[in-house]
Amino acid sequence: MIYFDKQSLLQRLQHMEEDNLFRIYLVKEEEQSLELLKKQRHQKLTKKEKEIDDVLKNIAMLEQSKQVLLSKTQYLVQSMNMKESKAQQKEKEEQKKQQEALSKKSTQKEGQGGSVIRLLAEQTGSNQEDLNRFEAAVANLLSIVEQK
Repeated sequence: MIYFDKQSLLQRLQHMEEDNLFRIYLVKEEEQSLELLKKQRHQKLTKKEKEIDDVLKNIAMLEQSKQVLLSKTQYLVQSMNMKESKAQQKEKEEQKKQQEALSKKSTQKEGQGGSVIRLLAEQTGSNQEDLNRFEAAVANLLSIVEQK
């Protein structure tokens, strides 16, 4: 059997009690620190979730803007294409009129030997399309000269 005197036993118990109280104090401090960290983490998490929501809203708004701009672009392209096709149609009509005018003038100027232009086309081996373009150019030049 181990014998302890009363004084040493009391000191030992007092020391153990102080040690336990100190440990309890440390555990409470750690719990408070842990709670503070949890609170800060929760605040950061909430803040980041709000930022994510804002970014998602901005993305949705930008996608809508993109769709609106695409629609406007398509409309403008269609309008331009329609204007270009009308302009091309007018240009073709003018060329046709010039060719008809040239054809009339060349028919009027043809003699027994045939048209000079047709004779030139035969000698150079030009096709009908080249001949028509040449006649249109000549008709255009003649109309410019007549205007002056």
